[in-house]
Formats: sequence, structure tokens, C-alpha cells
Amino acid sequence: MTRENLQHNAAVIESRVRQLSEADREELIHFVLHDCELITVTLDSLSEAFQFFDSQNARGKVLEPYDLLKAFHLREMANNTEEERTLCVEQWENSVSPDHTQKNMPPSLHTIMSDYLFRLRCWSAGKPGQWFSRHNVDVFKGVNLDQKNYPFAAVMRTLDYQVDQYNLDPVRRWDQQVMSYPFQVDQTMLNGKRFFEYIQYYIKTYKTLFIDDKPELQKLMKIINNYKGRSRKGDHYVRNLFFCAVMQYYDRFGDEELEKAALLCFVWSYRIRLEQNRMVIESIDNHARTLGELLYVIRHALHPQEVLAFPVAPVLNKNIKGTNLDNKNPEVNGLVEQFEEMGYIQ
Repeated sequence: MTRENLQHNAAVIESRVRQLSEADREELIHFVLHDCELITVTLDSLSEAFQFFDSQNARGKVLEPYDLLKAFHLREMANNTEEERTLCVEQWENSVSPDHTQKNMPPSLHTIMSDYLFRLRCWSAGKPGQWFSRHNVDVFKGVNLDQKNYPFAAVMRTLDYQVDQYNLDPVRRWDQQVMSYPFQVDQTMLNGKRFFEYIQYYIKTYKTLFIDDKPELQKLMKIINNYKGRSRKGDHYVRNLFFCAVMQYYDRFGDEELEKAALLCFVWSYRIRLEQNRMVIESIDNHARTLGELLYVIRHALHPQEVLAFPVAPVLNKNIKGTNLDNKNPEVNGLVEQFEEMGYIQ
């Protein structure tokens, strides 16, 4: 990805230079040869290199939060091999700008982190999760198992060791079986390699649920992808809430009762869409992080039935918003029909 960016930038520069007049080109050449300086900074350790990176990028053009996290977690991989660090960087950069010319590609890494993982990690803790920025990157920082021996991390260290040992077993290499780390979206973050694996794991989870036509979700996906008002900004917020709820359930219980749970997530999320003319991110944020609401229940449930027992009040027909005055062309057509089919309209 970096090599491709360099080639692209070189082509852009060459194209623009050709557009200059002869006099301007000569002036530019004189400036580059006589008035420019190239400064090389050589540091003795990887840790110093990343500290320098952080300090230099604290001024000038602000880096994206995921760039800061990439640097932080690479710095935490001081005890890993160069091959492991290179693999993490390659997967990361491929996810920043996925090739959407290919079919069924997930959203960019930034979208996955900001709209789903960041919000779920905040909402699960009862905290605001509206916007992901460089000021709240600590949400994706945790503990380095190679550096700290805290008692609370003992279980994580044991599990981390067992996964690595399983994958290093010659028998496992022979039969090509690989054990993935059993991530949970709201877990304590493990710094370094596991962080990069965590992000890739949830990119794949998103694709499994919402891109690959998962049978349990097909009917609902057809509805939310086709009703008339789906492109409004507020509807994007509601869709995000629905996806987050489904992801959290799937993260905890997998396919067990997934279809029923998804219907519950749909009603819980889109109920507020039907009852409000204007949907803002603050409303979604408050709904998601409230103690006792569905995300809270999913996070603390030990069995799917505890989630399926969550009560959602029906929508009164007179309170449905998002329709024209003559009621002939409702913006929420499709949503209403599904609510009626499920018995959630009175």
C-alpha cells in the first residue's frame, strides 16, 4: 500500500510539473536544488522512533486516530519479530482503503473502528460514543502482557499463551488448523499484535453478518436497504445502532437464536425512528448507553433467552412519524409493515 501511494504521488507530481511553463519549471528546479534541505533523523531504538513519530505528528496536519493507534501498537510489539510487525502493517493498510472494485468488501477500517467498535466499547461502559477522534484513542489501548504482571491480566496471559502454543504446535501446522484468539468486543484491549488481530477479527465479523447474505438476517437487511427514507442522515444513525446491537449479540452467542435476536434488535432500534421526525446522533447515543437498555442486557446475559425476554413497547399508530401529510407516500414504508407483522403497532 505504501509503495502504491509513492507511485501514485510521483505520477501526480510529474503530471503537474509538465503543466508548468518553462520559466516556472526552471524556478522550481532552482528552489529544490538550492533552497531546500533534506534532514535525516537516525534513532537507536524502535521505542525512540515511535516517540519521535508521536511528537512530530502532534503539530501540523492532524493525523487520523487510527494512524496514532497503529504507531502505538507497533511500538508495543518490540518483542515480536519483524515478520509479525510487517504482516500487521500490511493487513492494516489494506483495511484503511479496501478495494471496493471487488464485490462484497467491508467498509474501511476507519468506519469499522469509529461507527462500530468505538461505539460498542463506549456504550457497553455506559459512556458517550458519538464521535471517534484522536482525543479518545485510549478506548483502544489496554495492557501489554509482556511488560506488566498485574493479577487481573493473569487469565488473559494464560489464554494468550495457550493460543500461541496451539498455533506453534507442529501437528497443527501439518493439518493447517489455526486457533483464533477468542475476542470479545468490549474486552480489555491487549496491546500489540492482539490489537491488530482484534480489528481484523471484527472486520470479518461485519462482513459475515451484513455483507455475505447471512440467512438469519436476509429479510431484515432487505427491508432496511430498501425503504424510502433509508438515505437520510438520521436513518444512517439508526441503521448503525441496529448493526451494533446485532454485532454485540453475535459476539456473545453466535448463531444461537440469532434470527429472533435480530428481530428484537430491529424493533428496539427502529422504534425510535418511527416515533421521531428528526433523528440526531445524540438521541441514538443516549438510547444505546442507558442502563438497562438492550445493549446492557446483551452484555450481561448468560443465555440467549435472557436477551429475547427483553421487553419493547409497541408503537402507537398515531405516533408514527416520517410520513407526508396525505399519508400516501410514507418515508418509513417497509418499516411499518414489518412492525405490524411482528405485532408492534397498536
